Amino acid sequence: MAFVRSLMVDARSAQTGGGVTVLDVVEGHLAAELPGWTMDVRTRGALTHPVIPLVVGGGKASAVLGMSESSNVGWPSVPYVMLARNWHCWQAERSVPAFARRGIALRNARRASMVVVATEVFADVVHAQVPSAEVSVVPFGVRKEFSHVGDGVQGSYLLSVGDIYRHKRLDLAIEGFSRSGLSADYKLRIAGSAIDSTVYAELQRQVDTLGLIGRVDFMGRVGADNLPGLYRGAAATLLTSDLESFGHPYVEAMACGCPIVGRKSAVSNEVTSGAATLVGPDPDEIAGALVEVISTDRQTAAAAGLVRSKAFDWSIWCRALADMIEGLT
Repeated sequence: MAFVRSLMVDARSAQTGGGVTVLDVVEGHLAAELPGWTMDVRTRGALTHPVIPLVVGGGKASAVLGMSESSNVGWPSVPYVMLARNWHCWQAERSVPAFARRGIALRNARRASMVVVATEVFADVVHAQVPSAEVSVVPFGVRKEFSHVGDGVQGSYLLSVGDIYRHKRLDLAIEGFSRSGLSADYKLRIAGSAIDSTVYAELQRQVDTLGLIGRVDFMGRVGADNLPGLYRGAAATLLTSDLESFGHPYVEAMACGCPIVGRKSAVSNEVTSGAATLVGPDPDEIAGALVEVISTDRQTAAAAGLVRSKAFDWSIWCRALADMIEGLT
């Protein structure tokens, strides 16, 4: 009888944004790279609330995978691989929630057998705060549905993708769109769940104040089946987040042949590698970049992004993660 090993996946912190994207890959493709393993995915529920640690041991699992640095796996007696995905968890801020988030991230990085990050920049962040951590850089991938080949949603619009949090700085996207002087035919479509209701209310008031009612569309969460068509039809993707450890929308937009105006940062520089127009947090600079990108031939504007997107492959990510897990057990 063959020996069967079990991987416990703490997915309680992977229920929104990029966490959903990565969890879909773990459930759909990582299992195929681990023949002879079973996978026990723990999501939300009365007995698996994030504040309750998953104490792994006693033969219940051969290894544990934490889907983010905020996973609470207790004191695992088996190899523990942690995905570090959230930059805000590593910030030293003077608030109780921020202090708690960072404390959990530091604790988990010290306990982990391996910390996996998607960019070299973020690896430096982890190493700077936990020098003893074993850190491996494996870039995330992009699903095959995100391709420049296929139908697009018709219309003149800009697209912002990401759940509504304060650090996403959608206020900059709205202000930059307002100042761009684009014709009234253009709309700004924001695809993402209103996770932070306070920020969502502020953005709605901003839209009203700027006279943009009817031109800014809060779409809510858009599934992976419909998102590629939105990218393909958009005049440009507008990404204004302050903090990203990777930035899935950058890669998705590039793969769909959609030009990008994004925030200038070490991470966006690494991910796009010159294939996007990156600007600072000045709304006038954002507005000017939007006009320039939209005025450029779309095929020309998107060409470098199509090439760059080929560097991101989920099958490579799954194989690397599977090799780590098997090598640790």
